[in-house]
Amino acid sequence: MDYLISARALVSKVAFHEAVWLFPLSFILHVLEEWPRFTSWAQRYASALYTQRDYNTIHIAGIVGATFFTAIVWMFPIRAVVFVFFAFLLAPGLFFNTLFHAGGTVITKENLTGKAGGGLML
Repeated sequence: MDYLISARALVSKVAFHEAVWLFPLSFILHVLEEWPRFTSWAQRYASALYTQRDYNTIHIAGIVGATFFTAIVWMFPIRAVVFVFFAFLLAPGLFFNTLFHAGGTVITKENLTGKAGGGLML
């Protein structure tokens, strides 16, 4: 239980404008985790036309967007900007990505995330 106390002490010292940077970092880690397997999964179950270039383009745009909008929230941490960030970017992204991965895993009976992502979903 000491590690919980240490984690709470660490988290209590992190301000929102610092913590918001965890969003693009976690998105990058998510992309790196699914990068080696996702294209082959998509080609088997969604479209044979889907390429690694498609995956890279979509996710690089996502990383750029996540970083850009995080910078906006970091520079202007006012209520309206934070609301738009959570309501239209973070929450929908998390919800639909989780729904996509969970649904894809159930339908195909093949985990399309890596081990860390699959464990987090359970």
